[in-house]
Amino acid sequence: MSKNYVCDGAKIECQLCTKPEGTLTVTSNQIKIQGQLFANENDKGKPNLVFQGNCKKSPYQASPCQGVIAPIAWQNTADTLIQDGKALLENSTIMCGFGGAPIKITDHLQINQPTELQPLIAPVILPIEDPEYLALQWLDTEDQIITENAIDQQHTIKLNTLNILPGERVSFNLSENDTIKVRNNQEKVMIEATVNHQGEAIIEIQNTAQQEDIDKTTKDTPLIEEMYWVDSHGNIIEDASSGQQIGLYIKVANLEEGEELSISLDDPNENRISLTGIVDADGIVLLK
Repeated sequence: MSKNYVCDGAKIECQLCTKPEGTLTVTSNQIKIQGQLFANENDKGKPNLVFQGNCKKSPYQASPCQGVIAPIAWQNTADTLIQDGKALLENSTIMCGFGGAPIKITDHLQINQPTELQPLIAPVILPIEDPEYLALQWLDTEDQIITENAIDQQHTIKLNTLNILPGERVSFNLSENDTIKVRNNQEKVMIEATVNHQGEAIIEIQNTAQQEDIDKTTKDTPLIEEMYWVDSHGNIIEDASSGQQIGLYIKVANLEEGEELSISLDDPNENRISLTGIVDADGIVLLK
C-alpha cells in the first residue's frame, strides 16, 4: 500500500508536550511537490520540529520543548532520495532523546491529486552510490583516539561509513604489524558490526587472541612438576642398588585422572627402557 510523502508545514505530534501539536519545517532542500517543499530525513533538528508547549518530562514541566527537544533519527523513511536524504512518509517517526517518546506525523499535507503535480520539480531519485569506508579509529575506554592496541587492553573500534543504511552489517579484516598471527594462527581477523543511524559501526574488542593461544598451548601440554626415585617405603633416594625394589615418583600437570603417562630411561649399560603408569586424582604417577 502506497503512502503519502510529507510536505513543509506538516503537522506533527508529541504526547509529552503540554501542547502536543507541532509543525514540521523543511530546511534540507529546495525540491517541491504541489508547491510545497519536500521533507527528508535530514529535517531532524530543533529548527525542523517546532512545538509551543513545555516538556512533561522536564522538572515541574517547566522547560519549553523547543529548548530541550533532542531528535535522534527518522524511522520508516522512503527509498526515494530527495537530494541527499531519504524522503519522509506519513508513517515516519522520530524519537526524542530527552523525553523518550516518538514524534509522529498527523497531517502530511500532500494532496492526492496527481494532476496538480509539477513534473519539472518532481522528486529527484538519485542512484544509490557504492558503499564506502571513510575512516577507522581505535578508541580507549575514555573514547580517546589511540594509535596502538595491546593484548589484554579493552578498546573500541569506530568505523565511519558512507552509503550504507542503518541496520546493515559490515565486515572488515584486522591484522597485526609484520604479519603476526593474531587468532587461530591466522594473519587476519574478520570483524563484523552493524551500522547505526550516524553511519558508524562500533565494536568493543579485547585483543587477547595471542595470550589465549599461549594459555591454551600451556594448558594442553603435559608438564612434569616433580620427579624422584623412592624406595619401597616411599622415601626419597638418590641411588638405587642392584636388586632393590624402587619406584619413580612423578607429579604432572595438564593430565587428567586415568590418563596414561609413558617415559623412557637409559640404564647404566645405556639400554633404554620404557615405563608406563596411570595418573591418579592428585596428578601423581608411580612407576615401578
